[in-house]
Amino acid sequence: MRRDLHALLAFLLAAWIGRSVTRPIDDMVEKLELVAKGHLHLRADVSGGEEVARMATALNSALGNIRSTMTVIRDASTSIRSASQGINNR
Repeated sequence: MRRDLHALLAFLLAAWIGRSVTRPIDDMVEKLELVAKGHLHLRADVSGGEEVARMATALNSALGNIRSTMTVIRDASTSIRSASQGINNR
């Protein structure tokens, strides 16, 4: 009887620990799948263990850099379009 209780407690503890690691990773995978479809406004939740939190922080940093680069490209494209229209109007 006591062994069964210990086995049950060990199983529940292992399930809880496993889920606490996989949940944040699952969240990051879902975010990356959406980023692959062009949704660059997302952020990963920085939670879980140290390694998982570092991965989420790195993902958020990478997404921020991508957004900044896209803004620079969009602004440059607008400038080129304006200059091109100015040349065509001469």
